[in-house]
Amino acid sequence: MNKRLQIFLMVIVIFFFILLGIPIGVILGYWNKLPSLDSLEYESKSWRFPSKVFSDVAYIYPETSYIRLLQRLERLNYQMTNGEPTNPGEFSLANPENSETNEIKLYLRRLRYPRLDREPMLVIIKIDKGKIASIKNKDGLPLNEFILEPEELDEFYGGEGIDREIITLSQVPDNLRNAFLAIEDKRFYRHIGIDPYRIVGAIVYDIRYRTREQGGSTITQQLARDLFLTRERIITRKIKEWLMAIKIERKYTKDEILERYLNRINLGRMGSREIYGVEQAAKYYFGKHAWELSLPECATLAAIPKSPTKYSPIKNPENSKSRRQLVLKQMLELKYITKAQYDSAINTPLITASIGESWSADIAYFLEYVRTELEKRFEPSAIYGHGYNIYTTLDMSMQLSANVAVQKQLRILDKSLKFPDYEENKVKWFANERRKGTEPPESYIQSALVTIEPSTGYIRAMVGGRDFSINQFNRAVQAQRQPGS
Repeated sequence: MNKRLQIFLMVIVIFFFILLGIPIGVILGYWNKLPSLDSLEYESKSWRFPSKVFSDVAYIYPETSYIRLLQRLERLNYQMTNGEPTNPGEFSLANPENSETNEIKLYLRRLRYPRLDREPMLVIIKIDKGKIASIKNKDGLPLNEFILEPEELDEFYGGEGIDREIITLSQVPDNLRNAFLAIEDKRFYRHIGIDPYRIVGAIVYDIRYRTREQGGSTITQQLARDLFLTRERIITRKIKEWLMAIKIERKYTKDEILERYLNRINLGRMGSREIYGVEQAAKYYFGKHAWELSLPECATLAAIPKSPTKYSPIKNPENSKSRRQLVLKQMLELKYITKAQYDSAINTPLITASIGESWSADIAYFLEYVRTELEKRFEPSAIYGHGYNIYTTLDMSMQLSANVAVQKQLRILDKSLKFPDYEENKVKWFANERRKGTEPPESYIQSALVTIEPSTGYIRAMVGGRDFSINQFNRAVQAQRQPGS
């Protein structure tokens, strides 16, 4: 072999080493600098959960008011059905128009409460003269009482405003799991974290239609991006995302990855609160647990991640329903559902729960009292980040009655003292329409009320003043007055 040929071959070898070595070196450099996967552990600080505040449970027994029972069921988002209730959280009325004589078939939800656990059960309630006359179980055996679960009053958030509740993959129904897989990553259980077929398909689509809308990210990549990376659309970020996805797949099983994804995915916003995870989204949009969702509801949640605002079933119901149909079509094509299930689901109206109703204004003084007591006993990081369930002794029916009673008496006193109507005056005052006869809201008389159960000392209702938005001083517990003064 002559010298020139040797030199030529050497140049070719060096060229290929450089051609392959540079990207390999870059990839190795990125790999060595990848962050730890500790953030994927539920105990890490990246998983912050608000603490939830609950009322007391309600014991329902003969002589309980029929109207009060229906009001409680409405607040707990029990759904009335036309036929026999078949799922927890449903009830039926023999005669919806009759409030004096009736029969209620009520499918109670599972109860998880300190020292009061109960599995779902059906109870049959006879109503006579507007009150409960008798209670029986599904076998016709008489019951002295049954327990309704506590009402969720509010949540205590940290500054980040994240609303999330963890559930295990075993609690996620098959339809919900399959809906996400169908629309987000149908080859999830077959790839190593990145899906070459999907990447090539996304590139071809974007080139053909001159857009950058088609995503090629797998569920693992989405989890990696959410936890560790920014959303910049540059090649170096994408390389890091691919490598993080592979690293995640090396440490966790597919089911562990899917569980974390379903608990972490952004599924919309409620005011200043970001809704994360399928359990919290199920409660927010449909007023039920994730494992209680119907097929159309599962598809609706799976439709949201592509654009949580655009496909919100509350803010943009038409967009949401359109993408829901696409999810259902994908599920049919992948044989996750039958044609009969598909036909039924696509013809199901999009119905969301009557959410958005907050008791904060009605119980603002009580909530602030609870918060103050908690801060005496726990660190703020625990209250606002550890996801505690805080069970109180409040009875929401008593609280609403107390609010009505206080406001009624205050209006009578306002009239006797010749004050203008409080609400109308307040609107004018803050609209700067401060004409003669308009009074500062702070100048109105105040009142307070506490309802305490004598046998236990439980606080059942608390009104600390006329209007928490104007004055946060809680006269029920902070004012130095003797009872009745």
